[in-house]
Amino acid sequence: MTLILRVACAVLIGLMIVECGNKSFANVDGVQIVDGAILSLVDGTRNPMVDDTKRKSMAADIVAAGVKHDVPILLITAIIYKESSFKTDAKGSLGEVGLMQVHGVARRGCDTNSQYGQIDCGASWLAVGKAKCGTVRGAITAYATGRCKPGSVRVVRIVNARVRLWKKLRGDG
Repeated sequence: MTLILRVACAVLIGLMIVECGNKSFANVDGVQIVDGAILSLVDGTRNPMVDDTKRKSMAADIVAAGVKHDVPILLITAIIYKESSFKTDAKGSLGEVGLMQVHGVARRGCDTNSQYGQIDCGASWLAVGKAKCGTVRGAITAYATGRCKPGSVRVVRIVNARVRLWKKLRGDG
């Protein structure tokens, strides 16, 4: 059954998927769900992303990366909002780049020059963190620090903010 669902995820992308990675399905286009989440986040952000084409392209890239790496698409959306406010050219003070502010060793082998490459790279590191740490909270902590356990109150606040936003986007926060 799991194999069939995975194949269905790949085939039905853009038709019916809401959260392919968590096997939660709904009769709604996954891209529309992410696009709606992006719209709800864009209201009030520093980057209004008024270009409808760019927003829809980003939503499609988020869904594709989420399906590819088995990472919840709304989690990727929340991380992008918190890390870069949807700015593909964002640069962090410690060398982080792009939408998901990936830095250092995490960037090796990634195409950080393209929108999809930035999202794909970040989603792959979230997947590595989930596999290593066992939970979404652990994955976000590992994404931020490289470790499963937060080493400071600051990291706990960062992780909590991302988890709260993800839950809000899912409708249970």
